[in-house]
Amino acid sequence: MMSKPIKAGLVLGIVVSIPFLFYSYLQYSLRDTPLESSTILQEVNQKRKESETVRLEENKDLSLIAEKKLDDMLERNYFDHTSPTGEEIDAIATDVGYEFIIIGENLIRGRFKDEKDVVQAWMESPGHRENILNENYLETGVASRYGKLNETKMFVSVQVFATPVSVCPQMDDELVSRIDEKEEQLKELEETIREEDSRVEHNIIIEEYNDLASKTTSLIEKYNEIIDQKEKCFSGYR
Repeated sequence: MMSKPIKAGLVLGIVVSIPFLFYSYLQYSLRDTPLESSTILQEVNQKRKESETVRLEENKDLSLIAEKKLDDMLERNYFDHTSPTGEEIDAIATDVGYEFIIIGENLIRGRFKDEKDVVQAWMESPGHRENILNENYLETGVASRYGKLNETKMFVSVQVFATPVSVCPQMDDELVSRIDEKEEQLKELEETIREEDSRVEHNIIIEEYNDLASKTTSLIEKYNEIIDQKEKCFSGYR
């Protein structure tokens, strides 16, 4: 299951709420200083360290998602968490194949003297600060580039925050297959019971059916236990 995005970028992956916030920071007197996404991430992790929050691990899929969002904004000349045709960061994540529990997004544009300046601008905005210091986020990806928005050249950066579904218990595909197989066998036995005329054979088949039903119930209980553990895990990140 997935949630919607939180913007300003907060986006939730299993259940999502969406405050729309972005930051525009224009200082046209500054030159086009080279700014590195990797250094922006370092500065973000420094802020998390100062607040005693676990560091974010860079994820290549999230970096790709951030890059796609950045490309889309520059190509279609907009600056918002929602594209002109209604797509949001969670839709890009789905297209890339990144499965998340929660996902969020920070955007920024303008002129900055260095990466620390970029992150400080985010920290001065409550919504962006919340994303940066959110302890429920475990992974991130950043994309940055100089480009034109509304005919004005400026620095634009996207940071995506997320927690993957893989941190929670996963369903055992073999267990699901065994349940499906046994349920099919139970259907076949039910049909045989209805057609069997011999009392002796009838009782033997019923005994076989009851034994199989008991084993199937045990497997289903195990399945439900995993589902419960997964839901509890998801709830801890919402």
